[in-house]
Amino acid sequence: MSSSSNAEKAMQAYWAKNKALNRPAAPWQTYKFEHQMSMSLAHRVSGAAVGVVLYAGGIALALAPDSIPVYMEALKSLQLGPALMFPVKFIIVFPVIFHTITGIRHLLWDFRRDYKIPQVKPTGSLYTRYGCRLVHLKNYGFLAVAVALSSLLAGLAYIK
Repeated sequence: MSSSSNAEKAMQAYWAKNKALNRPAAPWQTYKFEHQMSMSLAHRVSGAAVGVVLYAGGIALALAPDSIPVYMEALKSLQLGPALMFPVKFIIVFPVIFHTITGIRHLLWDFRRDYKIPQVKPTGSLYTRYGCRLVHLKNYGFLAVAVALSSLLAGLAYIK
């Protein structure tokens, strides 16, 4: 008997058992969509985007014929106004800031032994072990902080 037929039988037994237990075929049929799911997905996507852009940019600059200051001067010589440069800078900096902030949030969850799912769900309050409130950010609070910090960094050159 071949291993492929054994695998096929095991797979059919698995699905027969799930059908007998009335289990759904996919998690999105079971779980109600909640905002922490989208925030988790956004954290993963932003991390992947930052990694790809940093690696691609680093490789491109390493293979480029000139140095970074030459390209910066060429960009400055275009004299693009703030109406164009601010959104470009924001698009560049937002994934980095968002991924950093949500990464810190995940680290706080990981190192808190008494932090449970009901506290994670609302992107809840972060407490010290003594019960002192450090930060109180509800729902999309981390997203708002990321947008505010990204806007500040993108607009830093325009503040006089």
